[in-house]
Amino acid sequence: LILILKNSARIDRRFFLSLPIMSLIAYLVFAAASVAWAYSPDYAFSRLVVQVLAVIIVVGPFALPISVRSTISGIHLCYAIAFAVSAVYVLTTPPSPLGHIGYFTHKQELGLLGAVGIIVSSHELLCRGWRRLVGLITLSLGFWLVLQSESKSALAFALVALVCSWL
Repeated sequence: LILILKNSARIDRRFFLSLPIMSLIAYLVFAAASVAWAYSPDYAFSRLVVQVLAVIIVVGPFALPISVRSTISGIHLCYAIAFAVSAVYVLTTPPSPLGHIGYFTHKQELGLLGAVGIIVSSHELLCRGWRRLVGLITLSLGFWLVLQSESKSALAFALVALVCSWL
């Protein structure tokens, strides 16, 4: 967020007019409107704020005229570190009856970390050399974490998204 604010004069406004970003903005507007009819508006609003901040933090830097050549590899490195920390938690703490939660509060969060990491790791398989090897290791570790979390929705998400990303 500081990077965006610091370089606000250099933001590419056309980026926000692209179809994927306009779709994301439309989704966030619909989510904001859904707070009005939510069962618990306070909880729904707090979740909306978290999602909006996540979108700003993730999407915002791509609107800056910076080199995105190493962006995916940097994201992959972050996931590899998160996988390593999660693996330590999974190996050293006992699982709950529903599945392993790792260092998160719910098994779905560990499953989603693994699922999204699988997708990012699949991109690294397209690279050469040590990046492909690290991608293969993190891909395997991601599947292991998803299976340890026993998160069926995250496993389905990972498999469907993996096939779609290969297409």
